[in-house]
Amino acid sequence: MRNLHLHFNILILILLIAALVIFILVERVLPRQAEDGVTLLTALIALVGCFSVANFSHRADQRAKATNSFELGRRWDAEPILGTREIVRGKSADELVAAVRNDNKDVKKALVHLVNFFWELSAAMETGWTHESYLRQKFRPSLKHYYPAIDTYLSDPRIPGRTEAMKAIDLLDKRWSE
Repeated sequence: MRNLHLHFNILILILLIAALVIFILVERVLPRQAEDGVTLLTALIALVGCFSVANFSHRADQRAKATNSFELGRRWDAEPILGTREIVRGKSADELVAAVRNDNKDVKKALVHLVNFFWELSAAMETGWTHESYLRQKFRPSLKHYYPAIDTYLSDPRIPGRTEAMKAIDLLDKRWSE
């Protein structure tokens, strides 16, 4: 089903060519019945129009999903996530967990941004707002790396919204583990 819009575009072209061929044949072979040929041609053109209209919303939806997915990718490489990644870059998952347990304020602040970002990714996928395959490819390694620190950070009962955030991130982790 990938590139479904290409199949519709090819189908529309084939139908238009078929309509033209039928029209030419009817005009040359059956000149007395040209009116029937024109009617048939009109019906075929209407059919092509119906296919085009039916396909338009699908193509528009696919373009919107791609745009939304790329927007999330751009946000990953912009502030505040870019600065967040600088803070945690080069640290192993165990080092990040240790930093959270040692109450490292910079790492905890970075994790707040990461939690919010991955929570938003989860919501975007659940609502069908994005292409999951692109997000999985781009963000799965990062989620796997940061997940232990996020889990440790969100285990603190003082963190507001921690339960909802962890549910969303757990869902994302499970979907991407399959």
